[in-house]
Amino acid sequence: MNRIFVALICLVLFKAVCAELGKNKVVALTTKDFYTRIQSDKWFIMFHAPWCLYCKQAMPTWESLASETKLEGFQIASVDCVSESLLCKKFNIRGYPTFILVENGNYYVFNSKRTIEDFSNFALSGYQNVESKEIQVVQFSDRIQAYLETWLKYVGNLYINDFKTLMMYIIGLVAIFILLNVLFCIAIIKKLRPAGAKEQKSAAPDAKIKVN
Repeated sequence: MNRIFVALICLVLFKAVCAELGKNKVVALTTKDFYTRIQSDKWFIMFHAPWCLYCKQAMPTWESLASETKLEGFQIASVDCVSESLLCKKFNIRGYPTFILVENGNYYVFNSKRTIEDFSNFALSGYQNVESKEIQVVQFSDRIQAYLETWLKYVGNLYINDFKTLMMYIIGLVAIFILLNVLFCIAIIKKLRPAGAKEQKSAAPDAKIKVN
């Protein structure tokens, strides 16, 4: 009897594990693989931030949407806008969470109730009633700009709490700039002076006055 009971428990657990493995998962996209993966299928993407309370509340519904049978052929994905800030900037993400449908190089912003029914209706046909926008690719220049912005924020954080130190830093930069210009002018003057002196010397006659 005990063996039959144990066997039934194992069977139930096995079915539960298989059902869990059979579920579609939310795909985590990054800048590295985003543009190659969206070339195929339709993608419904949640742009979120780990610290966002509304994102945490919406995530269980989003994960359930990945298993929705109505959305066969759709990929349900997410993008972390903290670690993938450049990618989120290209989609003009201003608040979290933001839901976007991607299809054929264009994207459509979802703006309705965050329910499985509303998500499904938007993905199947509702997006056609929304303005389409062209997807912008992250360029190398965007990475350079982001690096410079990060550096400026770092410098600002170092000195923003000490106004006197910040002013001294600015004055020091100005002084260095003025000093470099002065040295440059002196070097030019020294370079031009010998030529003028030689011309003046050759023009004056070398004569001695005799006194009787």
